[in-house]
Amino acid sequence: MTASTRLSIIIPHKDSWNSLSALLDTIPPADDQEIILVDDRSATPAKGDGLNHPNLVFVNNDRQAIGAGSARNYGLQHATGDWLLFADSDDTFVPGAFDAVRKQMNSDCDIVFFRPTSVNEDNGQPSNRHTAYAALVEDFCSQPSQWIRFRFHPPWSKLIRRKLVTDNGIQFDETLVANDLIFSLKTGIHAKNIKAVPETIYCVTNNASGGLSNQKNREFFDIRFNNHIRYNRILKDNGFRKYQMSMLSMHRKALNLGVSKFISSIMKAIVYRQPFLNSGDFAKWDRNQRVKRRRICE
Repeated sequence: MTASTRLSIIIPHKDSWNSLSALLDTIPPADDQEIILVDDRSATPAKGDGLNHPNLVFVNNDRQAIGAGSARNYGLQHATGDWLLFADSDDTFVPGAFDAVRKQMNSDCDIVFFRPTSVNEDNGQPSNRHTAYAALVEDFCSQPSQWIRFRFHPPWSKLIRRKLVTDNGIQFDETLVANDLIFSLKTGIHAKNIKAVPETIYCVTNNASGGLSNQKNREFFDIRFNNHIRYNRILKDNGFRKYQMSMLSMHRKALNLGVSKFISSIMKAIVYRQPFLNSGDFAKWDRNQRVKRRRICE
């Protein structure tokens, strides 16, 4: 795209041709945007020839690292827009989403958070996957606070100034799971100004199917556990200790994987001085968020 590109939409995918077509149908064409579709080594790459959108830019993630984090990083290397939007290949934008997005593209903020929604993949009925993030947006709109900087973990449903990412060297973790946690944390920490608006722009698809082997569960748990520790360390190092997450939920998940995994998780948390319980400020905020999430689900 040209130097006049204002918006880069980055979409990682692997063999998601049917859902990609539905996603692209929800993105209106515009002269000042680019849609960077990062193919993460699909088994049938030729099917991409059937996708049609005037703003589409195809790139192939041919690096050694694979997964959504690696693909997003590769997309960032090709992005030229002033602003970034991220989308997952099985999700969609809602009608009117880009009217809401473009209203914010003259903002002096580094991040603009929008309200998401969600549906179940199997029946198309409303899901609760979005409620934690919708509650964060509602909370900020009613009484601005810092929590949204550190608790809005996914990269979607927010408009991010590309300069914020490039100037601070922020990248996604190149792991198969939990690759967006530290990216979102670092953008939240480094953003000078943020805002949240009540408009809904993004619909998350809730895929309830699991099927991971026990070994995969253990590998993925280790990735998430280590990221949890990194997350808390980064907050502490930047003077945001009260926003740290308790390790209690991770210990519960470890117990599901066996007593030895549970004990090792406790020992590791002690070695790295991780909080077992939430701070008083966090506990109070979390209670309020639970009320908001229940109301959103009703």
